[in-house]
Amino acid sequence: VGGGSSTLPADPATRTCPAASAIDDAAADYRLLASLGAMERGGLQDHVGGGFHRYTVDDAWAIPHFEKMLYDQAQLAAVLVGAVTRYRTAAEGPRFATALRRTCEYLLRDLRLAGGAFASAQDAEATPEDEQEAAERGHGERRTVEGAYWVWPEAQVRSILAAGEPFASNASYIDAFVAAYQMDVNGNAPPGTDPHGELSGKNHLRRLSERELARVGATLSLSPDEVARVESAGLGLLLEHRARRPPPLLDDKVIY
Repeated sequence: VGGGSSTLPADPATRTCPAASAIDDAAADYRLLASLGAMERGGLQDHVGGGFHRYTVDDAWAIPHFEKMLYDQAQLAAVLVGAVTRYRTAAEGPRFATALRRTCEYLLRDLRLAGGAFASAQDAEATPEDEQEAAERGHGERRTVEGAYWVWPEAQVRSILAAGEPFASNASYIDAFVAAYQMDVNGNAPPGTDPHGELSGKNHLRRLSERELARVGATLSLSPDEVARVESAGLGLLLEHRARRPPPLLDDKVIY
């Protein structure tokens, strides 16, 4: 069950989730849990910086249209508040709580304007960091590319992690992080989701399920606590690096 819209592009269908979160029907409850779980694990969520993209271009929630809308953050935050309470004893409960916290952090860090209000959107396009560096040296022109701010070559991720802890002292931690977020040296955009080739060789983070993460940990002889620490530390290092990338433009219209 993928959840969200029944047609592409796949949007969060936030207008139906709040009502569904209050029902007692077992089938609808299963659909709600499956939908929220797929959105939380998949590419709709910005796993590095928090918040949610506008929609995905595939029904597996893998590759989004990278624009981030204020109204989506507000509606999904409201849905997650209900989900944290409803599923507090389920395995997904802590993940929903983390997604809620990180969505709020994203709003305060990236969308909040100088006067205290919030920008209505963050653009999908940005200048790739390698092209920005070349332009600053007088070579080439700056251009903007869909998703450039959010995606990663696997080799760059490995290099960033290797320079920080706990990864510098245990190479298997790097392998665990790369596996946990489904990265590949050739990129991880599924066939048909990147018609213009902008994501070739790039990875958009998508988290494995808890069961799959347990298998990764067992394969690398890592405990669940170690895998959790690897995830948290790795996301923090990527966020620090991403803050130095050319950021997407903000639509600073204020919504009343």
